[in-house]
Amino acid sequence: MPAVSISPFPTTTTNGGALHRDGALQRIKHLVDNGYVPIVHGDVVCDDQLGHTILSGDTLIERLCTLIRPRRAIFITDVPGIFDKPPEEPGAILLSKIDVDPSTGTMCLPSAFRSNKSSHDVTGGIKKKLASARNVVKRGDTPVFIGDLHSEATARVLSGEPGWGPDDDERGAGTWVRMKP
Repeated sequence: MPAVSISPFPTTTTNGGALHRDGALQRIKHLVDNGYVPIVHGDVVCDDQLGHTILSGDTLIERLCTLIRPRRAIFITDVPGIFDKPPEEPGAILLSKIDVDPSTGTMCLPSAFRSNKSSHDVTGGIKKKLASARNVVKRGDTPVFIGDLHSEATARVLSGEPGWGPDDDERGAGTWVRMKP
């Protein structure tokens, strides 16, 4: 699979933390149009008001999915997916699917859902990742897979292997955020 890592730093700026100039997205669209799989990550970028700030890779993916309407988007994390509570807590359950209500745009999460933010995550943690995933699904009905970089499930979803899509049976790793069927 021809994958290319793209740094937003040289061509992307923010204004007060909000995406302002997104030159990286045009480069990414060009790569996709030519058969490459873009690997996007957060980065320090210049900010018109703040001098510099951290731009989340999730924010870039939101904008990118609006631009190119991919079949799926994949958010890589350091845990196997989204859990009903912080995964380090005893009894945490991996959520295999999170539906987005098409009429309201809200996510259907367990009523006791709780998350935390890792001390090393400066871009909003799981709450920001879920909000970005919801926005991607709402805007274009692109399903989002959230999974661990090193998992077999993430590799299979990335390859587009049949039987590993958002409407397939639970496979034991990763979380699909999708439009409610």
